[in-house]
Amino acid sequence: MTALSFYAALLDQMDLALEHLDKGSVHDARFALMLTDNAVELAIHKLATEKHSDLMSWSHLEKHPHTQELIEAVGQSFNAKLKYARIENMISVDQPRSPVSRR
Repeated sequence: MTALSFYAALLDQMDLALEHLDKGSVHDARFALMLTDNAVELAIHKLATEKHSDLMSWSHLEKHPHTQELIEAVGQSFNAKLKYARIENMISVDQPRSPVSRR
């Protein structure tokens, strides 16, 4: 899957979330939240994976100041992905955290 098709799929997922929000029921709103949360997590994971791959290719030329955070972001933890996204200014510190990340 190319990067363009990956991000197009995420946009489709966000569009589906909007359709469910428009339905107005609590269950549809919850499903929309799950779709949105998933899309954000996938986007951050993709960006972290690409950055990790780039750094491994050029590791002999450049040292990344947040290598440990990047390695953790490539893993399974959503909190690690959020932490790295904040370090890379993908999201601001003031933006609210997902209900899932508060566990």
